[in-house]
Amino acid sequence: MTLGSPNVDHVIGWLLRVLYLRFTGTPNATWMASCTLMHLIETVNLHQVSRLSGSLANESIHLKQHLCCVARPFHMWISYDCGRSRVESRGTRELSLNEAWTPDELAIWHNSNSLDPTRHLEPTGLEALLLHTAELQLVHSALRLKRCNTDLCIYRRLRVSGRMVSRDVSDQLLRLVDEGSEIALDLATRRSPWWHIVKAPFQAFCVLLAIDSRASLEWVPKVLRVLQSIAETYKTDAINETLANAYTLLRIQHQRKKEDYDHLSH
Repeated sequence: MTLGSPNVDHVIGWLLRVLYLRFTGTPNATWMASCTLMHLIETVNLHQVSRLSGSLANESIHLKQHLCCVARPFHMWISYDCGRSRVESRGTRELSLNEAWTPDELAIWHNSNSLDPTRHLEPTGLEALLLHTAELQLVHSALRLKRCNTDLCIYRRLRVSGRMVSRDVSDQLLRLVDEGSEIALDLATRRSPWWHIVKAPFQAFCVLLAIDSRASLEWVPKVLRVLQSIAETYKTDAINETLANAYTLLRIQHQRKKEDYDHLSH
């Protein structure tokens, strides 16, 4: 196939490529593939239903809308993960899966969009966003895992701001860590890969070490076991590197604790 005259099949192919690279490839390769996907969507005019014509006229309108509305959040999440810019097509319509998605499912997309690095949110707004995301009623495992990942990202923003989070926020975070770890392990066991099955547990692991409380550290062994199980299931270089990084962080934390104890002993 040539990209000289792309069609819906090209878009589907690149969307699948993005999903595959997000799970197995490097961040740069994944981000560049997602950018290509968004450029293809604009070239095929999937972002503007009114401009669809020619060979696309016989395609299902629902399929066209679904492709665009799935690709946009994926590209957004990848761009935020990599700290890179997003591709925004001119005249892009609003997310239009309202008939297929529940309000809470749509809220996951909107709450994620609020984490745009160029958008400033006050600590109080971040805390409210975290609690709102945690309370969403979601059924699909992938969305629940995304909810966990989103709230962990929000917490990182809060931590950078220097704000002391409330007990309610801490409790919700630990609950989501438990839920996210269970979902990630279940998806891996069922051989149903989703890109957050590695990222969410690893980010949870990092956040637990950063919180550094008795309550958070009690969850560290469980999350580490989840990462080990996922690594044993898929055995990819990217996942093995993630697990190795987790062990390195754990050793650093242990060494710091030991040094603190030594200071107290003198």
